[in-house]
Amino acid sequence: DQLRNLEIETETQILFRYEDETHSKKSEFDPLELDRFSMMQQLSRGLTESVSDLNDIGQSLDILVRDTDAILLQQSRLNTDIQQGLMNTRLLPFSGLVPRFERIVRQTNTELGKKSELSVLGANRELDRTILDHIVAPIEHLLRNAIAHGIETPETRSELAKNETGKLTLTIARDGSEVLITLADDGQGINIENIREKALKQNLVNPDNMPSDEELIQLILSSGFSTAENVSQLSGRGVGMDIVSSEIRALKGRLSIQSVTGQGTTFSIRLPLTLSIMQALLVNSYDQQYAIPLATVHAGERIAVEDIKTLLAQKNQPHYEYNGAYYPFIPLARLLNQPFTLPDDPKLQLPLLLFRSGDIHIALLIDSINSNREIVLKSVGEQLGTIAAINGATILSDGQVVFILDIPTLVNTTNLSASNEIQEISRSIIELDEIQDRTPLAMVVDDSITMRKASGNLLKRHGFDVITARDGIDAVAQLNEQVPDIILLDVEMPRMDGFEFATLVRNNDQYKDLPIIMITSRTGDKHRDRAMNIGVDSYMGKPYQEIDLIETMQGLLGDNYPQAKP
Repeated sequence: DQLRNLEIETETQILFRYEDETHSKKSEFDPLELDRFSMMQQLSRGLTESVSDLNDIGQSLDILVRDTDAILLQQSRLNTDIQQGLMNTRLLPFSGLVPRFERIVRQTNTELGKKSELSVLGANRELDRTILDHIVAPIEHLLRNAIAHGIETPETRSELAKNETGKLTLTIARDGSEVLITLADDGQGINIENIREKALKQNLVNPDNMPSDEELIQLILSSGFSTAENVSQLSGRGVGMDIVSSEIRALKGRLSIQSVTGQGTTFSIRLPLTLSIMQALLVNSYDQQYAIPLATVHAGERIAVEDIKTLLAQKNQPHYEYNGAYYPFIPLARLLNQPFTLPDDPKLQLPLLLFRSGDIHIALLIDSINSNREIVLKSVGEQLGTIAAINGATILSDGQVVFILDIPTLVNTTNLSASNEIQEISRSIIELDEIQDRTPLAMVVDDSITMRKASGNLLKRHGFDVITARDGIDAVAQLNEQVPDIILLDVEMPRMDGFEFATLVRNNDQYKDLPIIMITSRTGDKHRDRAMNIGVDSYMGKPYQEIDLIETMQGLLGDNYPQAKP
């Protein structure tokens, strides 16, 4: 209102300037004797005061925004402290279980007539209450198993120049995002030949394709498998180690075994720090969203499509080098038995996640990463809970249920050492040109929403996937995301017209070979000649005939032209 009044007053001053001057001459006071304020001056001064008031209000708002940010930051820290405090209430020291384990060792020694002692390292380490409650039974069985199968009798140990008292060492430590519990004995170790004979007798292995020693050791985790010669209350039934393995998997953990004949055996249990809340990456694989615990990720990289193809061209199993270490390389989609293809753009970069957990190293190629957020771990029930690679599930704010993947376990269940499988993966990714079922992509660039919709619907009927842009600037942004197989381009558009966009495409080495059909209402020779000089493949007027457009596109795309969708 003040600006409008100022405009009216200015016009009034111009129209009646003469009358104002005459009035000033007849005034009683000289201008030097008395300041007079015209309406224009009053409005200008009022406008200036309003602007000053607005500046003061803006400064006040800035102060309020800063204060609000500080309060939100303080609240966030307070929430984190409260959450951490609540999480700490779930933690209990492992030392509370030590007397129980020592009693188990004494009882087993008495029953078997053996001598052994237990030493515990890291007993002051605190573990989640749920994990602590459920890990007791597996450790008890491992202790009995170590004494029954591993520790020799005092007489035998004396003959082997060993101390008559066997040594059991239970260690609790933190390894990155996991709790590592190891039980080591200095006994006789696992008899690999005995396992091999039992496995052949029970038809558990193929004699023509005998597993490695490490794979044979894992057979003792199978139900009904035992190497004990005689059945007793402590051994020989083959129902202990498979239960131990199942209970550890139920805790989202992993059990591994290392043994050296004559020197002893080590059981290693890896468990998550907590079973309730965690930071996770939400990732996409074949249009499906999954959560990966952030604590299990060692590092993250980005790798160009052309570098991926070079990597996969390596002989045998592809490896990715990071800080001097080599990581076996595989796409997440392949681990999940999903179809996988690389984008056409060789410069496009995809996320690569590196994992290290014990002896597992893996470089995992991801389609995309959506976000990093804190999630609440939910149980998935008995049916899905039997799948070792699923840690659980979480519910997002939009109600979507997302599975939480245990990548190290997923890698364990996938035989990455099979070179034939890896080479097949490499061939399927590298030879993308042989894939016949990929739908061609067309880009429609026009400032008219009606033309974009009409052309888009027409192309979809003929089997194309379609992306649209409202002008040249928008089309450039779209090109950075995905490269089409053909472009339908208007001329007259805001910000960047069709000629400018076509010139940009033809001068870019990455896009210069893209077919361009220019469709415009400007059908004069001058416009047509300029388009052809730029390098446009075809020039058509509006309105165009569908049959003419389709025939032109068929000629430009050749064998890449799709079959019409029903």
